[in-house]
Amino acid sequence: MNGNIFYLACKGVLVLLIFFVSCTQNEKKEQSNIIDAIAVVKGDSEYFEGGYAAMNQRGVRFFMDDTGKVPEHLTDENLRNEVGGMISSMDHFHDGFSVIMKNNNGGLEWGYVNEKGENQFGRWFEYAGEFSEGVAIVKDGGKWGAIDKNARFLISPVYEGLSDVRQDKGWVKQSGIWKWVSIPDMSPLLDLPCRIFGEESEGMRWVEKMTDDPEEIQRAFIDGKGRIISDWYSNASDFSEGLAAVERKGKWGFIDKTGKLRIPFSYGYASGFSEGLSAFTDFKDGNFGKWGYIDENGVVVISQQFHYATGFKEGMAEVRNNEGKVGFINKEGHLLIDYQLDAAYGFYEGLAAARSNDQWGFINKKGQWVIPPGFDKIRPFHDNPLEGGFSGGICKVDIDGHEFFISRKGGCVLGCLE
Repeated sequence: MNGNIFYLACKGVLVLLIFFVSCTQNEKKEQSNIIDAIAVVKGDSEYFEGGYAAMNQRGVRFFMDDTGKVPEHLTDENLRNEVGGMISSMDHFHDGFSVIMKNNNGGLEWGYVNEKGENQFGRWFEYAGEFSEGVAIVKDGGKWGAIDKNARFLISPVYEGLSDVRQDKGWVKQSGIWKWVSIPDMSPLLDLPCRIFGEESEGMRWVEKMTDDPEEIQRAFIDGKGRIISDWYSNASDFSEGLAAVERKGKWGFIDKTGKLRIPFSYGYASGFSEGLSAFTDFKDGNFGKWGYIDENGVVVISQQFHYATGFKEGMAEVRNNEGKVGFINKEGHLLIDYQLDAAYGFYEGLAAARSNDQWGFINKKGQWVIPPGFDKIRPFHDNPLEGGFSGGICKVDIDGHEFFISRKGGCVLGCLE
């Protein structure tokens, strides 16, 4: 039975009667759908990282496994008792722990629970990040540090800022300057004071060095050993598909991982490559022009004709017209889905979440509504808040504050309203 009908049935007697009449007729079919969905979900959906999905159903928070069961120790009641208060938010399990945020007399505190639902360390922080590689950054006493899985400080909380620790390396901020250091001896890996830095991408990251002029931007790329591999530019984006967009004198081009200029400085702006193509545009008098696409040789393969354009996913890219309406094109630039949508995510597992008249549903690559609009929200992927959709055959959706999972047929399969 469709998850939307199931939910709305609880709102009216008439719909409720219809539901019960149809429920018996569809019971075997629905059970089959659930079994099929669960078989797909197990170990194959990023919504269940660590084996559990973090759920919120109208303020009731709990963890659910990939069969739809809620272990007693991970129920809302037990978690509240363990943390000693109302839970404001909680994250998926990473490295065996979930970050819990609670409201303490109007102030927010962060801590950790383990997979047994226990308050692992029995203490709270001003901020707590997720564990990765056995290390988590925390804020304590107004300063930043990092702890291990025994809550011992690997990095003392004495810094103005601290990045995530990866492969025993991290960024620390002192006196307004960022430095890249090894952990835990804190020896410098890059002999360069930095104002800011980018995320590591394909083994590279950009860094922005300190200059006498606070308005001046100079960015270059370093490799995993802290070696500068490129010239300095007035702007730079992350590497994607072996290339990174860089800016010089108001124009953007692309370099490779040796620092060689591969595509000349010709564009007002250019996005990272996705499925072999980059969206580009002009920039004049403070305004962007029409958008088009180039290939990895800098050849224009889709002419500038869109008011806005995004990267490709599964051979399709979201584009917009001058009224802000969303459509989708293929790699030949053909508008396969007309400008009829108010918003959309990219395609995942053949379907794209799309919004029309303030309701979300799912379309296929022909623009047909496979799952009609009826959801208030599509919950984004936990590691990418700008994207959402199907993963492992399921998608987390929300109706009136009630989160649950639907299958590709649109019916509720996990976390359904009872």
